[in-house]
Amino acid sequence: MTLQLTVSRSLHVTLWTVGVLTIVGCGGDPGPITSANTKYEVADGEDAATAPGDSNPAPGTGSIGNESGGSAPGATFEPIPPAAGESPRQPPSSPQRPPTTPPAGAQGPASDAPEDLMAYVTQLGTREPSGTTQDEVVADFLRTQGEIVEISERVFAMDTTPELKLAAANAKVRSLSQMSQLGNPTAVQQLSDFVETLNATEDKALRNLGFQLGFSNKMEALRTGKQVDVASIIDDLQQLIDGEEKDEELLRIGSTVAAILEQTGNSEQAVQAFRMLAATFRTAEDTRLAAEADGLSERAQLLESDITTLLSAVLEEKEGAGPPFVAAAESLLQAEGASFVTLGFFQQFAPTLEIAAPDVASKVYAAIGTAFKGNSNENLAKAADQIAASYTKRSTLAGKPFVVEGTTLDGKPLDWSSYRDKVVLVVFWTTQIEASLAEMANIRENYDRFHELGFEVVGINLDADQQSLRRFLSIQSLPWPTVLGSDPATRQSPLAEKYGVVSIPFLVLVGKDGNVLAANLRGNELGERLADLFPGVQPVVPAEQVTPQPDDPASADDRAKTGEDEAPVPLTPPKSAPPADQGAGKLDALRPAAFAARTLRAPQAGFVAAGWPAETTTPARGGQGTLRPATPAVRLPEAGDCSDDGQTVDAEDAASDVKPYSPPGGLSPRQLVDFIFSMQEKPRTIQRRPGFASAIAEAADQVLAADAPNALQIVAAEAKFDVLHQAASLGDEDADQQLLEFARSMQEDTRPRIARQVEFFLLEQRALDADALQIADVPPLLDDLQAYYAEHPLQEKHLRIASATIHAANRLENAEQREAYFKKFGSQFAASKNKELARYGRKIGQPPAQPATDLVGQPLELAGVTALGTSFEWAAYRGKVVVVDFWATWCGPCRRETPHLQTLAKTSDQLEVVAVNLDRDLEAVEKYLDQHQIEWTNLVGQEAAQIARKYGIRAIPTMLVVDVDGKVAAIGNRVADIQSKVRQLLDG
Repeated sequence: MTLQLTVSRSLHVTLWTVGVLTIVGCGGDPGPITSANTKYEVADGEDAATAPGDSNPAPGTGSIGNESGGSAPGATFEPIPPAAGESPRQPPSSPQRPPTTPPAGAQGPASDAPEDLMAYVTQLGTREPSGTTQDEVVADFLRTQGEIVEISERVFAMDTTPELKLAAANAKVRSLSQMSQLGNPTAVQQLSDFVETLNATEDKALRNLGFQLGFSNKMEALRTGKQVDVASIIDDLQQLIDGEEKDEELLRIGSTVAAILEQTGNSEQAVQAFRMLAATFRTAEDTRLAAEADGLSERAQLLESDITTLLSAVLEEKEGAGPPFVAAAESLLQAEGASFVTLGFFQQFAPTLEIAAPDVASKVYAAIGTAFKGNSNENLAKAADQIAASYTKRSTLAGKPFVVEGTTLDGKPLDWSSYRDKVVLVVFWTTQIEASLAEMANIRENYDRFHELGFEVVGINLDADQQSLRRFLSIQSLPWPTVLGSDPATRQSPLAEKYGVVSIPFLVLVGKDGNVLAANLRGNELGERLADLFPGVQPVVPAEQVTPQPDDPASADDRAKTGEDEAPVPLTPPKSAPPADQGAGKLDALRPAAFAARTLRAPQAGFVAAGWPAETTTPARGGQGTLRPATPAVRLPEAGDCSDDGQTVDAEDAASDVKPYSPPGGLSPRQLVDFIFSMQEKPRTIQRRPGFASAIAEAADQVLAADAPNALQIVAAEAKFDVLHQAASLGDEDADQQLLEFARSMQEDTRPRIARQVEFFLLEQRALDADALQIADVPPLLDDLQAYYAEHPLQEKHLRIASATIHAANRLENAEQREAYFKKFGSQFAASKNKELARYGRKIGQPPAQPATDLVGQPLELAGVTALGTSFEWAAYRGKVVVVDFWATWCGPCRRETPHLQTLAKTSDQLEVVAVNLDRDLEAVEKYLDQHQIEWTNLVGQEAAQIARKYGIRAIPTMLVVDVDGKVAAIGNRVADIQSKVRQLLDG
């Protein structure tokens, strides 16, 4: 068999495995509709504003592509094919599967001959690791890689053929690279030592491999912010080009290097690299490579033009920024050789400009419409014309009639005439894009506030998969009709095409006369416009867009005394660009403070794609112009996931020495604060992963320990408080303990902002420990809580203390006294801008139609949808004793009762538990159930909330004991309150 690997493939493997992970995409098939595989872009500041350097558009229907319908030049990479005679390595597929049997012959090499040893290495490379847990799988995988390294070293030391030596060297590199990714402490050093060994050999191919490994190490150092002689990278790239065959693989390697230079802020060197590659491949016989070379030349021109800086100035709303940007855009679009790359760049950011700077956007679209007219590339001319025409359609909607035609989800035609004399919001949306769901939560708030005054909503859903839509609506129903806007066969939408909709969510506000009042009103702008149309009603201000105010704002004099004005840092800053020496690309600055207020973020407790895998909730970014391979060379067995920055993160990292989110070493205090800000901007799915909270805490500790400006220390302390509290609120007991210890350690700090944090967290701990108090000590605690709530604006972070407060009040035996507290706390919580807390407050403050205490002896009926998406069958529980637990993940007392309830559930086969979950954030529910291995059925969604209202459940946790006849036998707020009754029923 042929075991030789090409040297260029060795570099390819090294680049992907040693560290070029920022450009590695999440593998796997795309979801039904994402921003990467649908014709509709994400119309959201965060999702739309990726790095402008990533100028290539997504391939596929409706996207800009090359003439063959593929992606624009340089847009994506294919997986690396195996070399001749080499079996493709598949990562082990699941840590939960039983151990597999190694292939025949993998028990050991047939002999000590180098050919047999390398044949055995090949077999080991295809072996799936065994184990029933993640730790066992990883340990077995590492053992296998260690064995490969050992055998490869033996072959490399033998007097054998150059081909076998090269194969052994490549095998060793691959295994050491994989071991380093999994946290092996010696693998990186072994690789470094091996580079020196290879450089000292006389064999040209091995020396070339050593050079490439060293080159790869430089790229990794650059990516991680270490000091690197960037000019030497250009020299090395030139040497690589001079010594390699000018094929597709070399072009991809070089393009990757150029992209890393661009992403790390080394624009001058990136331009050099792009131009070097363009000059090398422009005359290639392969016309496809020549076309890609032209695309790289365009990327260099875009980068060299400094268009990204001009764009940032526009988005920051700097005075006079518009004309220079428009002039530069016109120049680039009209430049000789401008093609899909340049067009794709402006197409990508034009929707963001439509929201942030409409006047500038109109001029950019006008330039797009004229720049390519009569171009010899008919596809290019047609694409540009379509982009401009679509903009014209949607930008001229105001004042014109708007008609919605189509079939609703129940199969009936929509009667648009029934909306005459109503103000109607028409929203184009999908369940598969997070920004779309975020805006739906805002729309729901406005609907609830203005509906009775004549405000209606009609949704145009663009999901190609109607089953996904039905599953979503079964859990999170909408009070307005949903029109099926996408043809499953063609994935086209006549309505979207008619009105020029190319990005979603897209909103059209239609007046009572049937004419369009405005388009693309988002966030608080929608609420403000509706308040103008319906005077006397305050507009909705989405909680996620409200700039958090200090709980007890210190006066200017106080801040001056403590030095808090020394270096102003926003409480909730936009995503900031890392410092240049830490790999900042210019385009990371596209979310400046002025634009952040318009940026729409996923709601803290609103619409989520419940029941969908995380990767379909957040739009995929692959193919948006970032040069990256489709899959990493090595992954853990399907337990790995992909973060928003492209890094592969394993679900068990917290249990190992791997710290996937830790800040890079050697950062200054201000750089550490930038790191904290960038982490806080990551999606909630990322923030809930193991190791995330500890990374922010680690960065904060470094700032607090340094001789940092006062303002930076305050931000760091607040960030540590917030992230530990967030983790603790999701049931992380270690984070809870760290939070308490940190609050106690900061008790002597006199800075007002920190003192307020300490006051809150120590008060919250008192509320959480209320069960340990004597009954006589409960009212003083409740009075302290009531006084605190009266003086501080209540936010999402107060959900946990709110549930603990009601739990404490529920201990009071005097019903009149208890109801008085319920009413007062209910009104305080209901005034919160946080939707979940306000909803909880309204529930607490209203006396139930049927007090829960009246349920004893009455039959109980449950129905709805489970967390697994199935219909619940209450009849199946007849004949058993059932504990019905009303709870929520944000409820501290609820989580404290979970282990007690698990213990109780194991006492008898005749005892069952059914939980009624009151969360709106179903993603948090799924994660909590997985983390705590909760096996009983959970009812979720709107019907679960209706059950709580029906039976007068206000305080949680509340547990109902149901006897074998289906009647309520007892009620309690703790397992200790009900366990004697449960045992009585089981024994009786």
